[in-house]
Amino acid sequence: MSSDAIELDYFTLFMTTELIEMIVVETNRYAAEIRAKVPDDKPHAQIRSWKEVNSDSIWRMIALTTAMGITKKPTTDSYWSTKAVWQTKCYASVVSRNRYKVILQSLHFQNNQLNKPEGDRIWKLRPLYEMLTAKFTSVYVPEQDISIDESLLLYKGRLFFKQYIPNKRSRFGIKSYELCESRSGYTWKYSLYTGQDGTLLDGVHGSSYCIVMKLLDGHRLAVDNYYNSPQLCSDLFDAQTNCIGTVR
Repeated sequence: MSSDAIELDYFTLFMTTELIEMIVVETNRYAAEIRAKVPDDKPHAQIRSWKEVNSDSIWRMIALTTAMGITKKPTTDSYWSTKAVWQTKCYASVVSRNRYKVILQSLHFQNNQLNKPEGDRIWKLRPLYEMLTAKFTSVYVPEQDISIDESLLLYKGRLFFKQYIPNKRSRFGIKSYELCESRSGYTWKYSLYTGQDGTLLDGVHGSSYCIVMKLLDGHRLAVDNYYNSPQLCSDLFDAQTNCIGTVR
């Protein structure tokens, strides 16, 4: 990446053409499924006027959704309000309110016709999840010092594996185990917690041990006492990985 690169150049390293095209295909497929199920007594349902999206449509939606996180308003409709106190003209100039909302309704990442693997609680997000995690590890090689810890993504909706961690800033949300570069904080690898930590177990060690061994890829690791143990340090040393951290 050149020294004059802008934020969008870095963003597109992860949101690749392949990923956007996957979203286009699955969103159009899902919209067709929704439209076919609309009852006849709802002739004015927005999905009836559905027009297929393309990569430009998805990029416009990503741009507006990102901007909404910066310019915060009480409701989605407020961004398209023509009242002087609310008006932000750029939203209507990019996409209409109804078009934005119907794309949001139809946004999809997985083919519903495929057989769902038993126990996979993020199956609907699996293609997006795997494509992004692969990019996190391929576009950047971290320095020697790395650390592993838990992170909580704010989420207050209904979700079976939503977590409550009082000492985190968000407190309620989706927990992930993240392997990060110590200096920059860059997330190199991560694994979402879906209430099934047992899938990480090898039948011998605890989940904290297995999480580290799953994410690790040969660096100098810093861990807190949740993950650390004499057995972990010994096994990491055998794998030519130094370990720094407190031991309970």
